[in-house]
Amino acid sequence: MASNSYETVVVLDIALGDEKVKEVGARIEALIAEHGGQLQKREDWGKKRMTYEIRKKRDGYYILFVYDGDTTSPLLSELKRLCHIEEAVLREMTVRAEVGKSAGDPAQAERALSAMNSGPRPGSRYGRDRGGPHSAHASAGSSDSAPAAVATETVAADAGTPDA
Repeated sequence: MASNSYETVVVLDIALGDEKVKEVGARIEALIAEHGGQLQKREDWGKKRMTYEIRKKRDGYYILFVYDGDTTSPLLSELKRLCHIEEAVLREMTVRAEVGKSAGDPAQAERALSAMNSGPRPGSRYGRDRGGPHSAHASAGSSDSAPAAVATETVAADAGTPDA
């Protein structure tokens, strides 16, 4: 039975109250234990200002769970399912912990969560080609013919070599 160490950071909606925060934390701990995981550490980081709004909320309650789990158990999928169903969870992120690294750096977790949703999403209007210097629209009418000249020289050099 192979086992890995995992870290899960959960951001909860503080508008639902302290009682709901405690309840969700207890449910996650119970889920880890139910699927054979060993909880190593739980850190309540408390109320923090989020980098960006999630569901029109600017503040969230952060909880870190560090645990070991069997790679064949459905622990991770069930944890993800619970976090998607639970209305108090604004965001969750689970990563496999690296050996030798100290777990529980709140600043590192905040950077990871903000990086998780930064940048344009595929298919969004910001992800489309805007005619930048490397786009097909820019090179079609471009007066810079350096790539074409390089290709022509390469073809000419190959054409002059005898076949062996």
